[in-house]
Amino acid sequence: MGDTGVPCPVGVVKALIAALINRIAGPVVVATLSGLVLIWCFFQAPVTCGTPVRGREDGCRNNATGLHMGCHIRHHRWQKLKMLILRRQVREFCSGLF
Repeated sequence: MGDTGVPCPVGVVKALIAALINRIAGPVVVATLSGLVLIWCFFQAPVTCGTPVRGREDGCRNNATGLHMGCHIRHHRWQKLKMLILRRQVREFCSGLF
């Protein structure tokens, strides 16, 4: 379990790595396991919010779950969603991921 109480998909990641290395599992299994890991990263992984706020260059420092979700402040969730929709801000959103 992570700090936020969300179980990490360690078993799924291990199974995905084993399937990729051994090539025993078919492409359907690899695609399914990859999809599960991506869904967990987008919506459940414990991260910082990172929404741009006044007075801070690094953004909001509150805990959030998933790359697409904001912290407990409702406005931050809408800001992160808006960053994905507006073309100008997609670059800024993606630069915070890596």
